Amino acid sequence: MKFLRVFATDLRQVFSWRLAAAILITFIIYSFAGFGFVNDEYIDVWYVLEMAVWGSTAFFTIYVIPAFSFAPSLAMEWQSGASRLWIIRTGSDRYTISKILGCAVSGFLTHFVATVLLMVVLSAKLPLYFKSSTTELYEITLMQNGYPLAGMLLFIADRSLKTVVAAEIGMVASVFFIHPYVAIAAPLGIILTMSRLIYKYNFPSVLDLAWWNSLPANTAAEAILIKLVLTLLYTVFFSWLAVIGMRRRIAHV
Repeated sequence: MKFLRVFATDLRQVFSWRLAAAILITFIIYSFAGFGFVNDEYIDVWYVLEMAVWGSTAFFTIYVIPAFSFAPSLAMEWQSGASRLWIIRTGSDRYTISKILGCAVSGFLTHFVATVLLMVVLSAKLPLYFKSSTTELYEITLMQNGYPLAGMLLFIADRSLKTVVAAEIGMVASVFFIHPYVAIAAPLGIILTMSRLIYKYNFPSVLDLAWWNSLPANTAAEAILIKLVLTLLYTVFFSWLAVIGMRRRIAHV
C-alpha cells in the first residue's frame, strides 16, 4: 500500500504541464521534419512518419525530450527537501522505484502521443498507406497485408520503448549527481558513449540502445515482444541501480 500511495502521487506529477510541453515540442519537431514531403502526390502518411522518426532529429526527440517531463523530479524534490519526507513515510527503495516507473510512463507517453498526433494530422491530407516505401518489418508484415493502422501504431510503440529507457537513464544519473539538468542531459551522452564502447569492444549489439531498431525478428509480434522484454529488463536493472545509489546517498547525509 505504501508503494501504491507514492506511485499514485508520482503518476499525478507525470500528467502535468511538463508532459504536455514535451509532447508539443516533439510534435513540432517531427512536423518540421516531415511536412516537407507532404506536397508530393506519391507520398502517404507512413512515408512521412517514417522519415520524421528516422531523421537526425530523433537524437533529440528520443534521447532528450522524454527525460524533460519527469526525470528531474527526484533531484528537484531532493533539493527542496520533499524527498526526505517521502523516504521517511515509504522507505527509500519504494520511493526510488516509483520514480523510475514514473519515468517509464512519462517517457513512453511523450513520444507515443506526439507521434500518433502527427499521424492523425497528416491523415487529414494524405492517404494512410498506399505503397511500399521501406523495408521496415512492421510495413512488410502488417501494412502490406492490409493492416496499415496496426503497423503504424506498433512502429510508434516500438520507437517509444526507446524513450522509456532514455528517461530512466536520466533518473538514475540524477540519483548519483543530484541536479535536474543532469537528468535531462545524461541520457544522450550516456547512450552515445555506450554505443561507442559496445562497438569498440564487441559487446552484444542488443545492449546498444542507439541501434535498437535493427534487432532481429521475423514478425511484428516478435519484434515488439523483444523490445518489451528488453525494456522490462532495463527497468529492473535501472531500478536496482537507483536503489543502491539512493541508499548510499542517504547513508552519507
